[in-house]
Amino acid sequence: MSQRNDESAALNRLANARSYLLNRAPYVASTLLNLSPVPVWKPEVTMGVTRGLVLYIGMPWLLSEPEFKDEKTRDAIIGGCLYHECEHPLRGFDRLEALPNKDMANIAGDLAINCVLLREGYLLPSWVVVPEKFKFAPFLTMEQYYHLLEEKMQDTQSTLQDTCEKAMGAPGKGGPGQDKEDSGQGEGSWQPKVGSGACGGVAGGVTDPSLEDTLDAEHGKSDIEVEAARHQTLDEIQSYAKQHGAGSVPGHYETLIETRYTKPAVPWRRLFSNLLNRALGRIMAGGADYSMMRPSMSSGIIGIVQPGLVDQEIEIVVIRDTSMSMGDDELQQVNNEIFHVLKGTDVEEIWVVDADTQVHSAKRVKIKDIPRLNAKGRGGTDFHAALEYVRKKLRPRPQIAVYMTDGDGSAPKKAPRGLTVIWCIVKTSYARRPATWGTLVVCDKNQTLKKPNMRD
Repeated sequence: MSQRNDESAALNRLANARSYLLNRAPYVASTLLNLSPVPVWKPEVTMGVTRGLVLYIGMPWLLSEPEFKDEKTRDAIIGGCLYHECEHPLRGFDRLEALPNKDMANIAGDLAINCVLLREGYLLPSWVVVPEKFKFAPFLTMEQYYHLLEEKMQDTQSTLQDTCEKAMGAPGKGGPGQDKEDSGQGEGSWQPKVGSGACGGVAGGVTDPSLEDTLDAEHGKSDIEVEAARHQTLDEIQSYAKQHGAGSVPGHYETLIETRYTKPAVPWRRLFSNLLNRALGRIMAGGADYSMMRPSMSSGIIGIVQPGLVDQEIEIVVIRDTSMSMGDDELQQVNNEIFHVLKGTDVEEIWVVDADTQVHSAKRVKIKDIPRLNAKGRGGTDFHAALEYVRKKLRPRPQIAVYMTDGDGSAPKKAPRGLTVIWCIVKTSYARRPATWGTLVVCDKNQTLKKPNMRD
């Protein structure tokens, strides 16, 4: 069969699945029918949606997926995938874009969507991520799953890939998905697909950015058209629920309907405070430490100087990026945010370091004095010098570093040993994710970040 005939057969399957979904959930028609289907002949692509509502479908998957055992099952699984893709724009772009790690946002969004669809009786491929596999509670929000994933990765010192492999199983190791010889990635790799981390730009993760850019340029809708389709769908869901009664539509739509004309806010300051308190809690969990500054009372008896037990004191350093890309307004925002977050802790004094490509100032200050701090620097941006200075020069040495920056600089490839780093990204046109390590907090819910720039 020629590729043209294959494509025709695959698009017929898509049309049948779309009819299946419209029969089961007619209230999502405005979003579903606004998805512009485009066939893609790439073996790694299953299904994804761009920001401009281009639905790109992997033809090899659609034609040869072994889970399509018969026509009825095939229509139900593809229909479930279509519903899954509709859910991403319905839940809103702003929430996805506010989360800094787009790959993790994709997984978190899929976790939130899949458990709802499965509860509603829809069929999905066996490889989709589900909360139970990660030992998470079901029916949480995307933001909650995002932070649970972040905590799990921190607790196990693992990457997102490792976390997903352990939870879901890797191809060739008995997990869901392809057999080892068909995976294309060898033993020990976990492969993101539709419903499991590869749903496209709308979902926060992008399998092939250049492909999505091209598809949006040729077939995509404007942001206004996309938002209009979302509002219309939510209006139709509301009308359907009124006509057919309680329980006729999934319950999570109630919140979406209530907030459909407002941009969801991400309480970043509360998130920042939670992250800081969590880091404090982990360090203080031991309650005590040993120090040669206070020798053990038994030292004189046994003739050997031994460290004595002392209460552990937590040291925090706030590193302010004082490069030229950080304007006066951004630096004042830094001061204000540091003050508001730290005044809610038991910390009385902190280190404050000003740095651009080099360290210009390092001093201990009381929390109440932070809003009046002046800045020193205004050169380029490089995070190496400040982080190295904190580890080697500051005494007492901090265990927690809060780096307030726009992120537009070079960071080490590895996290500094013995230092918990929280990157706090303020809103500027230069905003970038500083590194793939550390914990990231983005101050503006609409801020998108460029990829990190790391070197040894």
